[in-house]
Amino acid sequence: MDQWEQLRQQCMSCRACGLADTRTNVVFGVGSPTAEVLLVGEAPGASEDQQGEPFVGAAGKLLDDMLAMIGLRRQEIYITNSVKCRPPKNRDPLNTEKDACAGFLRRQLELMQPKILVCLGRISAAEIIRPDFKITQEHGQFFEKNGMWMTALYHPAALLRDPGKKPETFEDLKRLQDLGFDRLPVCIAKTPFSLTADAKALGAPKGFRVPVQRLILNAGAGFIVVTTGAIMRMPGLPKAPAAMQIDVVDGRIVGLS
Repeated sequence: MDQWEQLRQQCMSCRACGLADTRTNVVFGVGSPTAEVLLVGEAPGASEDQQGEPFVGAAGKLLDDMLAMIGLRRQEIYITNSVKCRPPKNRDPLNTEKDACAGFLRRQLELMQPKILVCLGRISAAEIIRPDFKITQEHGQFFEKNGMWMTALYHPAALLRDPGKKPETFEDLKRLQDLGFDRLPVCIAKTPFSLTADAKALGAPKGFRVPVQRLILNAGAGFIVVTTGAIMRMPGLPKAPAAMQIDVVDGRIVGLS
């Protein structure tokens, strides 16, 4: 039995909190445990509790449609929740329930080692990215944490309640697609800075030279340089040509051309 299956069986038999007395099924997750992209919600709802699979019902159908927009199926990624059992009447999980379940998600992350973690909804983002995460302001932005890139989308159920947020979410999905599921950003600015004046403050692999085609502003970490997509205009960043080059010597960016 491999480590993933051992973890799944431990989770399926867990009785560490009171949710074990009211659940129908434990909802461990669905998809590929070797996927590079992990989606994490908060807790199962009624349909998920009945079927033992995350994000089914109307919200799940919308999530599948969202993934299809960027050429993904749930079998190609992995989808789970921070809390694996449904809280009664879909109430928010208690802190004791979150604490009892935290080890399962932590171990899933250790075994999967995904490149990108997508939080679905405000509560998931606050639990995983930052306690004061503001999803109305920060959805679609990328944050580096614990060796992976993290971002948050509006929860599919929230989009069903407020379809006006769907255009924003589509843009977030396109940004995720442009980042690329099989590669990481090539350079990271640790603090916000002027692209032209402070380029030498960036660190990158020795001898690295890459055509820069996309700048993604990240309020917490300056910007991310990625090698796919078109230039994204952002307030405070100068206009840059798609053919711009970055030259790196001894791990330092020394020239832009």
